[in-house]
Amino acid sequence: MRIVIGKGIQAKTGIDFVRAFLKEFETEDLQWVRFDIGAIRNGAGSRCLVPGSGLGYRIACQFPKAFPLSLRISKPPIYCGEDGQWPGGIDPPPHTVFTNEKTRQQWIRQHAMQELEDQDEAAVWTFGNAAYHWLRHSSQIAGRDNEIESDSFAGKMLRKFETEAKISV
Repeated sequence: MRIVIGKGIQAKTGIDFVRAFLKEFETEDLQWVRFDIGAIRNGAGSRCLVPGSGLGYRIACQFPKAFPLSLRISKPPIYCGEDGQWPGGIDPPPHTVFTNEKTRQQWIRQHAMQELEDQDEAAVWTFGNAAYHWLRHSSQIAGRDNEIESDSFAGKMLRKFETEAKISV
């Protein structure tokens, strides 16, 4: 496994944190992790490419040069109770309510903003988001392979970075 650092990336502390994180897992099937400056629709993002055509897993992370940055992330949905009442007195507009046609369960989606202050934080968060998909797909961690879970995983990884690695710099 190799880490590729593109031109313009100045996230040494964040990438060192990623390297330390990788030591906790089996990485034989992870071909590379790449960090690049790039134009992403939401400001920053990552992809986990699954094995195929003789290639292993690959993780590609991109973010801009300019910071701070706000990312829109997915949060767990809010479900309507069996009595038809929404928790906390929520009264969502009808066009925002989703319904499972089989069970009739209703929910609304939730989103939040994730603030990234610099390239170090962007490297950790984007890697964490894609790493969740790699770790879940390769059965190294439990959970559901979806964006709510990967955003949560990335957020936990960022908080750990902020308290452990970034504070010691």
